[in-house]
Amino acid sequence: MIPTCSGTRIVDPKTKADPKLFYHSVIRPKLEQHPVLKDAEVLNTGRGLHAIIWFDKAVEFTSDGERQRWAGIVRTIQAVLPTDPDCPGITALTRARGSINTKTGKTVQQLHAGTPVSVESVLELFEQLRTKPFRTVMRILFGSEKVQPCPVCGRDDTTLNALDFIGSCYGTCGRSSWPRCTTSS
Repeated sequence: MIPTCSGTRIVDPKTKADPKLFYHSVIRPKLEQHPVLKDAEVLNTGRGLHAIIWFDKAVEFTSDGERQRWAGIVRTIQAVLPTDPDCPGITALTRARGSINTKTGKTVQQLHAGTPVSVESVLELFEQLRTKPFRTVMRILFGSEKVQPCPVCGRDDTTLNALDFIGSCYGTCGRSSWPRCTTSS
């Protein structure tokens, strides 16, 4: 399955089939757009890429409410980039570097060494996503709050501007929250 907007392929099949190429040409540039995400460790587990944000200190849950709060924070940050919608949250485990994925026979490889980040910086990213979701995601995906041409309609004479909760295309499509994007085989 290749995600498309307005019928334009975002990732060609050759890139998608090669995890290292996919990481370096598609995922790494997106992670670099945000200081928390750029410090994530990235593993190729033989079935997909796993980005792991390491904290510089442990987060201790003192109540079930605190655990639920962090579960929501984790789910929100997981949604920043395209991901498995069924991926596990705060209790997730990933295969160790160098181990063999028994389902694929492939060795788990580290594609990027992570650097621990502060709990406060993760909470800042969460707050950005909570209060300005469209603007934050556009900065991460495109490195800017303005994209020309608009990735939704694709017309050369358009610009998509990020507002806090939606985008506004100056040209053809008007306001957008990405509903026109589809996935095709």
